[in-house]
Amino acid sequence: MKLGVEIGRLKNSVIGYLKREGVYDSLPQTGDNFSVKRKRAIRMPRFHDKRDLVLGTMMDRLHFLESQCTPLEDRVRENAKLSDDVKILMSITGVDNYLASLISSFIGDGERFPSDDHLAS
Repeated sequence: MKLGVEIGRLKNSVIGYLKREGVYDSLPQTGDNFSVKRKRAIRMPRFHDKRDLVLGTMMDRLHFLESQCTPLEDRVRENAKLSDDVKILMSITGVDNYLASLISSFIGDGERFPSDDHLAS
């Protein structure tokens, strides 16, 4: 999922920036680096120069990407409930609705393959 990867990279960039600027350790301790409490603390102006703008811009972008990701994930879940192929694939340990939907979209109609070996290849 490209959007999820982008969100992960951006979060890593924010953490890296906070560490480089020496403020990461002063953030509230929570189980999630991007909990509501920590996000609020990250957005608090602390440098009073262009670094606050850089950090604010990174957090604005993160908020935007996360707001885009949720409706897409909801749609994938809805579509997964409607597809018998996806339901079967989700019965495999470790395969969630997103991965099952992805695999199903690559395979398409399984009947077009003359054998299981052809499908597997």
